[in-house]
Amino acid sequence: MKGEKFVIPVLRAIGIVLKKISQILLLVICLVIIYQFPIQKRLALNKFERYIKKQGIDPSKIIEKETYKNWKDGGYIIQVKFEDDADKTYYYHYYEELRVDRMKLTVSNKNQMQEAPLKKKCKYPPLEE
Repeated sequence: MKGEKFVIPVLRAIGIVLKKISQILLLVICLVIIYQFPIQKRLALNKFERYIKKQGIDPSKIIEKETYKNWKDGGYIIQVKFEDDADKTYYYHYYEELRVDRMKLTVSNKNQMQEAPLKKKCKYPPLEE
């Protein structure tokens, strides 16, 4: 009987600790999901806007823009077509490297990736970093 009086409070304490651990774990998972999707997507779009501004591109020349998560390499890809270079598709790759956000540009011409250097092969070549 004396052992039961000791075991029951210990089991309750263990249950409370496990409940707290599961709540903290759930909170961490939620924070990671929030960062990986809406926050990182917003960071990618902000970086894209700054990048095309440095390229000297007028945003009104964008005729098609699609943003999607890059599950293979991490980050986001912003796929763009411009009205004055409509035969090419521009892929702006956003990723983070050691807490620094980066953007890389690749260009495709009808399902064929253009080889570097792109300066004479497309209207808006990538910026030098």
